[in-house]
Amino acid sequence: MSNKKFKLTVFPLEHFGARLKRVRLALNLDPAQISDILGIKKNSYYKYEDGSRFPQPEILLSLTTYLNVNVNYLLSGEGEMFLTPPPSSEKEKRISLLKEIFPNIPPETFPLIESLEVPIMKHSLMTEFLLCKEQYKSHIDEHFLNNKKENKL
Repeated sequence: MSNKKFKLTVFPLEHFGARLKRVRLALNLDPAQISDILGIKKNSYYKYEDGSRFPQPEILLSLTTYLNVNVNYLLSGEGEMFLTPPPSSEKEKRISLLKEIFPNIPPETFPLIESLEVPIMKHSLMTEFLLCKEQYKSHIDEHFLNNKKENKL
């Protein structure tokens, strides 16, 4: 056996919580919204922010997946807060919101939904899509194929 010593880095929870709160504020979300996005109880989220509890790995993964958060930033304070900059244009913000509200809809369909001008049509399409996903698959594929052809011309 070797006598190699391993350095164990301990991240103070209160620093993690403060960085998590900065992320939430940068995204203009309140604790209830972020806990809904992460699929956890609001009280659990509060404990993460106040430093009395550390999230499970799947919650860290959700932060990266759904909110584009750089986990290295959360854990150590190093690096950028987000993996890529948060959406800045109004259209990107609306698409980001659609992704949060309807996580089961494939992201490639959001430009189609976003192109509809009347809000009730958007809501109708999203609801119907969730109910009959396969039924609309060919229509959506055709829409994107046509868009690609138009953009090449």
